[in-house]
Amino acid sequence: MSNYVPVSQENHASKLWTRFTSYSFTASTHLVPVVAAELTNAIKSLSLAFTKQGNAYTLVCLLSPIAGQNLFIDIAGRWLGGYVPSFFRGHPFSLVRISDTDTFQLCVDEASGLISETDGEQFFDGQGQLSKAVADVKEFLTKVENNRAATELAVSALSDAELIIPWPVKIKIDDTVMNIPNLYRVDDGKLHALEDQTFLHLRKTQALPLAYAQLFSMPNIGLFPKLAQIKKNLAAQAGAGRIKASIEFDDDMIRFS
Repeated sequence: MSNYVPVSQENHASKLWTRFTSYSFTASTHLVPVVAAELTNAIKSLSLAFTKQGNAYTLVCLLSPIAGQNLFIDIAGRWLGGYVPSFFRGHPFSLVRISDTDTFQLCVDEASGLISETDGEQFFDGQGQLSKAVADVKEFLTKVENNRAATELAVSALSDAELIIPWPVKIKIDDTVMNIPNLYRVDDGKLHALEDQTFLHLRKTQALPLAYAQLFSMPNIGLFPKLAQIKKNLAAQAGAGRIKASIEFDDDMIRFS
């Protein structure tokens, strides 16, 4: 279980952090929120959908038809798809909203296994400021959160135009047909029949690119049976000792592109 603690001199002046070398921390996640700025890359390999809580919709990408399982990583924690959602790439850091405010605070997951007092990088420099590495991650996470507000506005515009409808999804993996419940998609027929005034409003709120991205990404749902088979094959190789878990962290991991 995660344990996010605010990054501060009091909490972390004497501690060190290590960059992750495996996506194993995503293993039990089957969908995550995405923001508009990453859709150009996300739709190349991920299926986008909406989930609903109350009357509000959230744009997400699907990582598996099976709750609690991510098909986009193998047994060694390597990412099998072409794009890693921004939601994961700041790990072990996260921006956490301060209760009853619109302010976010940089926190770190002290249960991630990446925090220690002996090995890793410093949180702060000699002047007591965030180290460059931590500051870069904070900047990336801030850009994601800022874009999330614009994304939510676009999704709300689609909802107000009554363009979001249920998406019943069935996927066959091996001999089992799986239903993915509680998903929604854009109504493409209604989208193409919009009145001019509504169309212009959606264009102004940047909702149109988001709508088309969701529609264009839907065929990627067909990747799940292939990913399941790839995971099986790689698991067999791992059992034979022919695979190891390791990824290289670089600056591109904290950019949208």
